[in-house]
Amino acid sequence: MRAHPSGRYAIGTGSGVRAGAVGFSPYADGRRTVRFVRLYRGAKTVIRKSVALSKKIRRDGYSVLHLVNREFKTTADIPLRQRLWAHRHGYLSSSVPLYGLEETNRHEYLSQWQSERARQVNGEAALVHEDKLLFYYVLWPVFSDVLPTMYGYLSDGRFLDTPFSPDCDEKFRECVERVGKLVVKPVGGTLGTGVTVIEHSEGGYRLNGKSLRDEQVESLRRRSGEYIVTEYIEQAEYAAEIYPGSANTVRVMTMVDPETQEPFIGALDHRFGTDESAPVDNTARGGISAGVDPETGRLGTAVKPPDDGPLDRHTTHPGSGVEITGVEIPGWQRVRDRLLGMAAYLSPITPYIGWDVLVTDDDGSIAILEANSYPDVPLQTHEPLLADDRVRRFYEYHDVI
Repeated sequence: MRAHPSGRYAIGTGSGVRAGAVGFSPYADGRRTVRFVRLYRGAKTVIRKSVALSKKIRRDGYSVLHLVNREFKTTADIPLRQRLWAHRHGYLSSSVPLYGLEETNRHEYLSQWQSERARQVNGEAALVHEDKLLFYYVLWPVFSDVLPTMYGYLSDGRFLDTPFSPDCDEKFRECVERVGKLVVKPVGGTLGTGVTVIEHSEGGYRLNGKSLRDEQVESLRRRSGEYIVTEYIEQAEYAAEIYPGSANTVRVMTMVDPETQEPFIGALDHRFGTDESAPVDNTARGGISAGVDPETGRLGTAVKPPDDGPLDRHTTHPGSGVEITGVEIPGWQRVRDRLLGMAAYLSPITPYIGWDVLVTDDDGSIAILEANSYPDVPLQTHEPLLADDRVRRFYEYHDVI
């Protein structure tokens, strides 16, 4: 091998000499660099799209299975032709009697399939609302006054402090005895599942209103899973009069206008517990809900979504007999302004939130019991969501409809 004056090395001998670069590098030639970068970017795009497609398939697969499971539970006497019509347009067949659904009004309602698609609006930031402990971390720095005091955190039987807990170097049982009444919630629970209210007085312990033996308190502490332990917030007098057996919340769905970037209220209702749902007010557990005028805070007719068939409508509470229709939420303007302020604070990460708000005083003071990343469609039992142009634009912008 002989050296070449150009600085390249020579391969072979005699007249058949071939020159080659010393130490090959893709950056030695501009054209090679361009090809390398294009290849790299192409491969990166393919991988990114493959991952996105995989996530979409998993998400859509879950949605399909979820809807199929709900459809199989439907027992309403709906003709096959109507069922197939509903399915073709993305609705469960139970929506036909529930909404009075027909061809002339189906475009005003968000279908169950579209509702499942709405799960992707907040993306991975949805975890902020799915994890109740994480939600405290996010909201506490600015809005600590609307969050119930958190006394601790139960993790597989261990009662732990959190940054939000008052000085509390005691055991779970001692904490219950000192505070008197506490709420225990699963960190990732939904629809009121697993929520328990434990209290202590001279008469002993009670769990969800029923007597509890001392050893059962320890069983509650030792159960597996993760739970937050918070104070029990007393609700305003108007809500307690209608039904005292549960914390009766206002469910408010806030959205962020994609054009103005301003939050607005897309839908809301007021929920009340019943003897069937207590100690929670969720309609999925047997509670009822009343529509709310977003300007005045005045309650409309209450409804109880049936297992199948048309809605049961009530102007008074079915258990207490107290009037619901026409009652005004006290301090509503303050309640609304505070909610929109919190929605604006979270809007850069989660533009779509379902708030569970407990009104605690006649001056409009509130407590946020939780905020969900996936507001539920039963809000449409009062008004169709897509009849509001702002709501329709929001869902269109996020590829839900």
